[in-house]
Amino acid sequence: MIYSALLGLLQTNVFAPPSKLYNHPNSFFHTRQVSSLASGTSNNTKNFVQLKCIRVVKGAVPAYLVRAWEEFKKNHGSENDHPRIFPRKQQWIVLESTVCGQPLENAMPACSLARLSVFCQTALGLAVAEQRLAFEHRDLHWGNVLIADSPSSPAATSTCPYSSSSCPRLPVSRLLDVEYQPPPGPLTNIIDFTLSRMNHADAPLFIDLSRDEELFTGVGDHQFDIYREMRKELGDDWSLFRPKTNVFWLHYLAEKLKSTASLHCSPREKQHRESRLLIGRLEGQLRQPNVYASASDFVCKHSFFASLRRTTLLDDPSDKFAEISLES
Repeated sequence: MIYSALLGLLQTNVFAPPSKLYNHPNSFFHTRQVSSLASGTSNNTKNFVQLKCIRVVKGAVPAYLVRAWEEFKKNHGSENDHPRIFPRKQQWIVLESTVCGQPLENAMPACSLARLSVFCQTALGLAVAEQRLAFEHRDLHWGNVLIADSPSSPAATSTCPYSSSSCPRLPVSRLLDVEYQPPPGPLTNIIDFTLSRMNHADAPLFIDLSRDEELFTGVGDHQFDIYREMRKELGDDWSLFRPKTNVFWLHYLAEKLKSTASLHCSPREKQHRESRLLIGRLEGQLRQPNVYASASDFVCKHSFFASLRRTTLLDDPSDKFAEISLES
């Protein structure tokens, strides 16, 4: 049976059938498994999209969804197939998920404190998934990192919403029985597990990317270099668990957070200046080869994350960075 996917939030009339090579039921199983990471004793995180339900349906794509797809392609572009190419008796797997916000590439926070929080939440999510599922994302570009809307626009107010003592705390992540409180920022969720790898019942679930030579020929962005770096790390055996690939993507993310134009958004200049410096330092450290073997290794070893352990936090979330060391 050939499966195609109707992905997205039906309530927003947005969907995206994937390219033919990756029409694989494993990606839906991956989504269900990472949703389970929100609960657990020793390792848990709420930084993955939460799956509400999966349905198998049959028939032509409704006209209103076709129009929505065409409008999306017109405004944003798409490499996916037009939904009209599929037969009227096509079967689809429909995923309904929680609303997670906007892709980072379209909604980069102006606030450096918020950017640091996005990085922290992503790293913690990957670290927990490594421990629970032997997970590698393998496609964590900034379109697959979603951030919730900020309480208010930092550029339009004199006070950064994330510096305020009234800013709600983000959900904690627990890694190897240690709880980490992310710094203030927008809730961040990781999505799209089409290329991901994980274990289930002691067997790997993965896509054999060696069949997609075109994936490794892209140029013009660090994203395309990472596909080639992953191939080298894995020796083109995509069944292997090599969590260093998650470190490659964390470096990519830190680079995006560092290099994208930023705005000063708060009179608390010291806090935001130190956040900018820390993002730059993290990017430089992740760029070094053979320092961190995995996302969990990075979280457990780096002093930044040590300062976020629940036992070391101050009561006021607006003062989280009072004692953060910029040293590794």
